Amino acid sequence: MAAIDLSDVDRARGATDKILDNMLRHGITTVRDMGGNAPYLAQYKEDII
Repeated sequence: MAAIDLSDVDRARGATDKILDNMLRHGITTVRDMGGNAPYLAQYKEDII
């Protein structure tokens, strides 16, 4: 999820949002990212709570 190019965070956020939206539309409700960027993913966690 967060192993993408993070040099442009807004663009990366848009790409991640599209991936997550697609997963949700196909019934995937849980994602575990074992190799992603923790600070980047922490923002998603904060947005959910």
